[in-house]
Amino acid sequence: MSEFEGRSLEELAGLVAGADPRALMARGQALLGLAEALNETGAVIAGRIDRVAWEGQAADAFREWGADIPQAVQGSG
Repeated sequence: MSEFEGRSLEELAGLVAGADPRALMARGQALLGLAEALNETGAVIAGRIDRVAWEGQAADAFREWGADIPQAVQGSG
């Protein structure tokens, strides 16, 4: 359940009454750009983790952890 469920239409309208649509759009675009950059970075990191010249139990744990990076980054987007 979100914090907005159960609120009246008047309460919801009051939350956005003073909003600047242009500023909201600009911030939204900035957040979309950030999400794209994070996804690209996660993919690069994941691709490089597999190429690390390291062996042993710690290396396996590192690679397992690194495999989750793209999903973790996408979960933030």
